[in-house]
Amino acid sequence: MGNRWKTIVPGALVLAGAASGICWSVTPASAGAATDTVAAVCSTYRSNDAKWVGVSCDSGRYYVIGTACSAGGCTTIGGPVVSAPNTSWAYAGSGYFGGDIAYKVV
Repeated sequence: MGNRWKTIVPGALVLAGAASGICWSVTPASAGAATDTVAAVCSTYRSNDAKWVGVSCDSGRYYVIGTACSAGGCTTIGGPVVSAPNTSWAYAGSGYFGGDIAYKVV
C-alpha cells in the first residue's frame, strides 16, 4: 500500500520534561497510521512554547510535519525519518508551530 498522511489535533494533556523542565502536549493518534499489514499507534508532541513538534509510533518508520510561522510568513518543516519507538522532532527556529501536527509513515 502507498504512504498515508495522518493529521493529529493537539491535545490538552501536558507532561513535564524530566531533565529540561519543558512541558509537552501529547496527543495519541486515534486510529493510528497504516502500514502494509499492521496499524501503528502514534503520539504527537508540541512544546508549550510551540518551538518543537514531534511524533513517536510503536512500529514502522515515520517523520513529523508541522507548519512554523514567523513575521516573514509560514513554512512547512519536517523532522528526520526515524524507526519506532524513536521520536522524530522538528524545530521552528525563530518561528513557532501552530495548527495541526501531521506525520508521514514511510
